[in-house]
Amino acid sequence: MSRYFSLHDPYTLLVSILTSTFYTKNHMIGLLLSIVLAVIFAYVALQNNTSVGIQIAQWQFVGIPLYIVSLGSLLVGLVIAWVFSLFEKGSFALTMYGKDNQLRAEKQHVQNLERKVEELERENNKLHHLMNQNDGHTPLLTKLRQSLAH
Repeated sequence: MSRYFSLHDPYTLLVSILTSTFYTKNHMIGLLLSIVLAVIFAYVALQNNTSVGIQIAQWQFVGIPLYIVSLGSLLVGLVIAWVFSLFEKGSFALTMYGKDNQLRAEKQHVQNLERKVEELERENNKLHHLMNQNDGHTPLLTKLRQSLAH
């Protein structure tokens, strides 16, 4: 089947949509939902085609069909919701950036503490070794001073 189709041939269009590599169950549900909403909007538009006047600040618009006013209101609401979602996503990204920095600092602190523990264990092992080597002739304090001097 050709990837190119004519808008005058709805069968070819429908078959190409249904056999597309992008076809999934969610896409089909979205397509069906879009068709249902379009039919509902068309019905409402046919029932509410009376002309109305709108005044926004000093501008006045006369003779606008009522369904255009409702569609415009819907679109403005969607844009406002989208802007709020962008702010929310930005806030979340900044929060995650702060948490990442905090986690990185905590990991660095843990590494520093692990190095310090290793140093203290080496020093402790040295001291145990010196205590075990004390033959009674050299005082322990003198041996400790000598080992720490090196």
